[in-house]
Parts: sequence; structure tokens; C-alpha cells
Amino acid sequence: MEKIVKHALKVDLHIHSNKSKFKDGNIVKNNTIENIEVLIKKLNDYGVNVCAISDHDSFDYNLFERLKQEENKGCIKKVVPAVEFSVMFTNNQESPVHVVCIFNDANNEKVKNIEQVLKFDELTNKPNYDYKEAFSENKFIEILSSIDLDVILIA
Repeated sequence: MEKIVKHALKVDLHIHSNKSKFKDGNIVKNNTIENIEVLIKKLNDYGVNVCAISDHDSFDYNLFERLKQEENKGCIKKVVPAVEFSVMFTNNQESPVHVVCIFNDANNEKVKNIEQVLKFDELTNKPNYDYKEAFSENKFIEILSSIDLDVILIA
């Protein structure tokens, strides 16, 4: 019998940068592009092969692109664009569900556009939520449609 998995991969698809400080506070204050070498060292120290910076309801293309430059230099084989969305589904009105969305990176122009689609409100410097501190299910679907990339959703 042929085995499907021939080599194990270590994956971390839930890394936050300081772009998530509106939810994570000071925990992520040093997680900046200027300190990316610290993250790269840790990913290589732990042998992580596939990774994504999946900030809360936002995307930093420059940070993604900088981390992507590390592909095939050490352990990191693939860096994928991702966002962790706060979504209030219609059947769960008490609290939002966090949905990590891993996007296909084949179209770089569409990847760049994720940041524009998720542009923060200029007054609050937070996402443009339409339901308390989350996106409604309809708004979430609208956002994914605007991003227009194949996506894997992990809730």
C-alpha cells in the first residue's frame, strides 16, 4: 500500500502582528516588520515549514511579502496570505466565531488587494464591523467575494 504522507510538515497559520493590537493589546506591540528577524529565527528554530500571519480582521501586505522572501532559505517552504475574521453567524448571536482564512496566493494583485478590502475605519483605527465587534455573516461573505481568491476557512 502506498502511503499518502511521506514527510511531515510543521504548520503555523495563526501568527499575529502588531496589526492585531486593537484586540491583542501589548502582547503584539513588538511584532513589527522591523522585528521580523525574531519571528524568522523562531520559525526556523522550531522547524516550521508552512506559515501565515493571520491578523484579526486585517492584512499587512508588506509584512506578508517580507516573510515570503524567506521561503526556501531555512525551514520555511511556504508562506500563505491569511486573515483571522471575527464573524457573527446568524445561528450564534452570543459571541463571534474566529475564522482563519487561508488564501490562494497565485494572483499577487488580488493578494495585495486584501489590505484595501479590509482597510480600517479612519476615526476608530479598527475594522469596519457591522455587528458589534464583528462582521455579520452577510458582510463576511461580501468581504470574501471582494477579495475574490480561493480560500480555506478554519473555524
